[in-house]
Amino acid sequence: MGRRDLYPTLCGKIREKYRTQGNLARAIGMNPSTFSGKLSGKSQWSYADVEKICRVLDIPMADAPNFFTPDVARLQQNIEV
Repeated sequence: MGRRDLYPTLCGKIREKYRTQGNLARAIGMNPSTFSGKLSGKSQWSYADVEKICRVLDIPMADAPNFFTPDVARLQQNIEV
């Protein structure tokens, strides 16, 4: 499963504002490979990460769960199939 499957709304917003994930990673002072690992579920987002990303993408913190919460039901369905 690709990283876009975990965070499709976030990836769409990244493309809209920064064109690439690497551009956004650099904008928040994160190594692009670290950012990629977080998007792929290999490591977790910190609150500070979420805050920085929301700030540069103009996402209100109240809306952060819409961008950072994977669709758990869909993931479970894919695992069971």
